[in-house]
Amino acid sequence: MHKLQELLDKRAKLLKSARGILDTADGEKRDLTAEERSKYEGIMADFDSVNADIQLRKRQEAAEEELRTTDFSGTRPNPEGEGEQRGSILETEEYRSAYTRYLQTGDPGELRAMSIGTDANGGYLAPTDLDKAIMRALPDIAVIRKYAKVLNLKHDREIPISNNRGTVYWKGEAEDFQDSTPTYDKKALTAYKLTYLVKLSEELLADSGYDLFGELATNYADLAGEAQDIKFCQGTGANEIGGLIAGSSLGKTAASTLAFTTDELIDFQYSLKKQYRNNAIWVGATDTAKVIRKMKDAQGRYIWQPALTAGQPDSLLGNTFEETLGMPTIAAGATPLIFGNLKYYTIAQRGARSVQRLNELYAESGQVGYRVFERLDASVMLSDAIKKLTMAAA
Repeated sequence: MHKLQELLDKRAKLLKSARGILDTADGEKRDLTAEERSKYEGIMADFDSVNADIQLRKRQEAAEEELRTTDFSGTRPNPEGEGEQRGSILETEEYRSAYTRYLQTGDPGELRAMSIGTDANGGYLAPTDLDKAIMRALPDIAVIRKYAKVLNLKHDREIPISNNRGTVYWKGEAEDFQDSTPTYDKKALTAYKLTYLVKLSEELLADSGYDLFGELATNYADLAGEAQDIKFCQGTGANEIGGLIAGSSLGKTAASTLAFTTDELIDFQYSLKKQYRNNAIWVGATDTAKVIRKMKDAQGRYIWQPALTAGQPDSLLGNTFEETLGMPTIAAGATPLIFGNLKYYTIAQRGARSVQRLNELYAESGQVGYRVFERLDASVMLSDAIKKLTMAAA
């Protein structure tokens, strides 16, 4: 790497020298002299030689990097980001069968033989179809996940959170630029563990007709979905996940402690800038939705619009309304409504879900424990893009 940098610096100096010869002639409004042309050609010949060496070394480094980051199946994993690949072996029927036998018998021999699946916490990565079954069920309960930006990370990452985007200025020709003064905070996306522990009898596990996969996926998705949405909405960000309420900016405070008006909802909606409002959604509890559904405008028309297609969310004042278990209900000082573009809310998923079989812990009662867990964090990235409505304090 040191040699490559030397070559890059040398190439830059040669190019600068060549440009100097041309600029001198251009500044004097004349053609190159024979001596200048000869010198220029010599510099560019050296440039071509150094450039060839650079390309050779870059090719070597690329090949070495590919060798380092390619797994045994020929799959190059993306170390972090939304395109992360877990490896094709997790999608095979062979891995699923071995994983099922591990859950039922506790013998991880076949999984170890495949040299894949183990994680840093002693569990085994869930096969792709089990993970997909959980992910298919999660959005029905974890509503925020459907609209947020989800990143798959392998380690902590510091990301900038915009407090103030600054200002742009019109300037005349040759006028100096003016500092736009945006401000940022740093947010470290880490990982908080969400766990699920279930105990099953040895007799139940011995029954080959028992769908252990389906049981784990359904139960975990339902319970984890509720737990995640509560944190995604109400998490303080202090030693826990950062939620929408803590990270959003105030859009409107209702005049009453226990009710808000149609006009206040309209004011709240328009507190969000248009560039965020077009793709914004309302987020509130079921009890809040029930109250709003009965509200009317000045002409006596309901402001709530039922969905035209089955399975689609209803809308409020032209924007989608999503009910969630995570939001507080209407009360003095509470925040019952969020309105914003949730693409500015980032969820960081740390790796795949894992399962540990606990053979010894519950052996005396003839049971086997299964511990399902995942690690994640979340935070609002731009508070101006997500607004909250709060009730008046008592």
